[in-house]
Order: sequence, then C-alpha cells, then structure tokens
Amino acid sequence: MKGMMFLSEVLLLALAVCTDSFAASVSFGAAGIRVRLRSALITALIGSLVLSAAFAVSHLFSMAVKPAVSAAAGGAALLLMGISVMLKDPDRRKEGGSEAESFKEGVVPKLKEVFSDKTKADLDGSKELSLKETVLLGAVLSADSFFTGISAGAGFTAAQELLSVLAAFAAGTAALYSGSKAGDLLTAKRRSSKSRDMSVLSGSMLTALGAIQLWKAFHLSV
Repeated sequence: MKGMMFLSEVLLLALAVCTDSFAASVSFGAAGIRVRLRSALITALIGSLVLSAAFAVSHLFSMAVKPAVSAAAGGAALLLMGISVMLKDPDRRKEGGSEAESFKEGVVPKLKEVFSDKTKADLDGSKELSLKETVLLGAVLSADSFFTGISAGAGFTAAQELLSVLAAFAAGTAALYSGSKAGDLLTAKRRSSKSRDMSVLSGSMLTALGAIQLWKAFHLSV
C-alpha cells in the first residue's frame, strides 16, 4: 500500500508539471511553430533542475516554518497561476520581430508576455525555436515546477524527490515533443479555438493541483 502511494504521488507530480508543457506544445504545433527534440530536451531539463531546486528550498523553509505553511504557500501560488492562465485574453497577439528587438523592452516584461501566451516564445516569428527562445520558454514553463516542488517537498522523501525529478524530465520531454506533433494535426480553421481550449485545460490543471496542495496543507496542520 505504501509503495502504491509512493509511486502515485510521484506520478501525480510529474503529470502536474508537464501539463502546461503539453498545452503549450499543442499551441505551438497548431500555430505552425516547430518544436525540435533538442528544444524539448532543453526545456524539460530546465524544468527538472528548477524542480530539484524547489525541493531544496522547501527543506530550508521546513527548518523555519511548519511543513503545512510551506505546502500552503506552494498550493496558493499554483492556484493563482491557474486562475491567471484561465482568465488571460487569448486574442492578445503581437507580430514577431527579431530576438534582439523583442528583448529591448526588458526580460521581465517578455517573460510575462510569454507566460500569458507561450507561442510568443518564438520571438522572431521564424516558426522554429532557437536556443535563446528555448531557454526563455523553459524559464516560463518551469514556474509551475518551482511552486509544485515547494508545495510537495514538505511531505516527500529523498527517494520520491529523485524519482520526481527524473519522471518530470521524461514526461516533460514527451509532452513537449508529442504535443507539437498533435498540434500539427489541427486544421487551420480550428487552430485558434484549440489553442484557447488548451490554455483553459492547463489553467484548470494548475488550479486543481493548487487546491489539492492546499487540502494537504490543511491536513498537515491539524
């Protein structure tokens, strides 16, 4: 029974952190933006490293605050992120320029823009992600990995953390690469509406995960 619970929590976390990646990748495919295997591997690696760092931060928090507080903080962040994704304006679009021009306005504003619309990671509109654009996408997609790790780290063992990082890397790579291929199958007529649907799915998953983590935090506190 303990073994099943051990694996189920790891699989749930891996699913949670790759859901947004899959949704983003489908949007890329639907928009005709190619996601190479190299880009999928780099993006998943960034997310896994951030997840590992989040586990470490969670342990530091647990030395100063109760595990329930750490879990609640991560859960609340995931909940807010999910709601933000679902409430975003899907019709807000800008024409792509060069990578240099896109970063003139600043890195932070660009991160916010890509968080709102993942296809904006294609800064130059080339329909293929460069190394810089891949790193930008990885940084944005790793946000949910960080807050998931902060929340889950309060109750995970060292073995669960290691398996979670490995599972997140494998699942993230598969989600990004397969999602792009799935998006390619969409017709041009349905691309815009499908992209919106996937954003809603991604936001819903993050919101649900945040609610679950808040529920776990409540039980840790009683």
